[in-house]
Amino acid sequence: MKEKRINQSESIINKPSDIPEGLVAKRKAELLRTKQEESLTLQNSIHNQEHQQNTGEHESVNPQLVHPTRERSQIKHRPPSSFHSSSSPKTLFPMSKEIIHKEPATSINSGLIKTEDEPPSSLWTDLINALTKAVDNYTKGKKEGTTPSEEYGWFSWLRHGEKGGSKANELRGEARDTTNVDALLTVLHLFFLDSSTRFNNHSLAPYVVDELNNLLVNYALKPFLLKLGAQYDINSWLYIKKQLNQLELSQDNQENQTLRSLR
Repeated sequence: MKEKRINQSESIINKPSDIPEGLVAKRKAELLRTKQEESLTLQNSIHNQEHQQNTGEHESVNPQLVHPTRERSQIKHRPPSSFHSSSSPKTLFPMSKEIIHKEPATSINSGLIKTEDEPPSSLWTDLINALTKAVDNYTKGKKEGTTPSEEYGWFSWLRHGEKGGSKANELRGEARDTTNVDALLTVLHLFFLDSSTRFNNHSLAPYVVDELNNLLVNYALKPFLLKLGAQYDINSWLYIKKQLNQLELSQDNQENQTLRSLR
C-alpha cells in the first residue's frame, strides 16, 4: 500500500473543528484575486482586438502610399479640341444650332425627293419615294403591258388608260404637297377609301401596298402577309397604316430626346 505524502505545513482536516482560524477567509481572498486577474486579462484581450480592427479599417480607407509622390505615374490628358474657323460665330455647339434653326432644303431628281439636311432615314421622305416608285411601276406596267401576276383582261385597257394614269399622277402630286407624315398618311388613307379605288392586280393600289410593305421591311417591321391566291384589300392598308403610325411616334420620341440633349 502506497503511502500518502502529506505536506507538513498543512494539517489533516477530518471535521469542522480541525479547520484553522482564518483559512476560509484566506481561500476566499485567493479566489477573488484569481477572478479579478482573469477579468482583467479578458478585458485587455478584447481591447487589443478592437484596436487591431480599427487600425485595419483605417488603413483600408486611407491606404498608405507604397512609393514616393515624386515617382507617382502621371495621367496623360487629351489636349482640348480646337474650334474650326467658320463664318458663323464660334460657340460650343455650332452645328446643333444650325440643325435646329435651318429649314431642310429638298430637291426632286428623277422622280425621287431627296432631303439635303434631313437624315436619309426620314419617314416622310421614304414614304414619298415609295409612292413615287409605285406610280412609276404602275405606269411602266401599263405602257409595256406587264402585270404583277395576271395578264390584262378585255376591260383592263379601258380602266387603266388615261384615267388611271391621271389618278396616279394626282395622288403623287397631293402627296408631295404635304409637309409631314400625318398629312401624307391622310392623303393615302383617302385614296384607299375612295369608291373608285380598286385592288385588282392591274390597279395602282396593289403597287402602292407592295412598296409600303417593302418600306416596313426596311424599318425591320412586320409587313402585311398576303395569302396565296388572295388580293389586297382595305384591311391591308389599315394594317400598314397602323404600323406607320407607330413608327412615326417612335421617331418623334427619338427626335425630342435628341433636341433635349442638345439644349
